[in-house]
Amino acid sequence: MKLWLDKLFAMINTSIKKVGTQPEIIYLTGGMGLSPIVQKAIRTAYPSINIEVADPFSSVVLGAAIKAKKVFQ
Repeated sequence: MKLWLDKLFAMINTSIKKVGTQPEIIYLTGGMGLSPIVQKAIRTAYPSINIEVADPFSSVVLGAAIKAKKVFQ
């Protein structure tokens, strides 16, 4: 799990560096982001950033709807 978290933190840190500022929120949409262990690790690593966890089923449905609109419009 630590290797996976190290890769996740590297992606988050790279994104923050590219933008040049910390985000107001980290939005977890599913997969490993639903794990309480992962959520705790992110909250510990980024205590000043609000962490929101989406309903994973709604996220998938919304993504499919957006894609369908682009394809069939």
